[in-house]
Amino acid sequence: MEISKMLENHSIQKACEGITEEELKKLEWGTDKLQQEINKNDRIAASLANIEFPRLLYCNSRNNFLQKTTDSSWLSFRISLLSARNEDVTLVDKSWYEERNNEHLQLIQAIRDKM
Repeated sequence: MEISKMLENHSIQKACEGITEEELKKLEWGTDKLQQEINKNDRIAASLANIEFPRLLYCNSRNNFLQKTTDSSWLSFRISLLSARNEDVTLVDKSWYEERNNEHLQLIQAIRDKM
């Protein structure tokens, strides 16, 4: 988890250096998608939507190594989530997803403030 936070912080810094309005709108779309899944109480879909946000951030960093490294990590995570669809599991409480979405919205605002 610590490495994930370091990569995310680095990608945020890089994204702030040259992010476009279109890229910000994609991030906002990601938060909207996550909120929709939270409202439907679909935790698997919410988990998939939640991991889309940092993936978009990494893409906005314009760092190919970072993108490739995280793409393989996300692929493993997605496979785990998809396999959980067939099991009766509760991943995390709904409030956890709401907190993540609020963090995403705060990051978007921070990036906008740096523009």
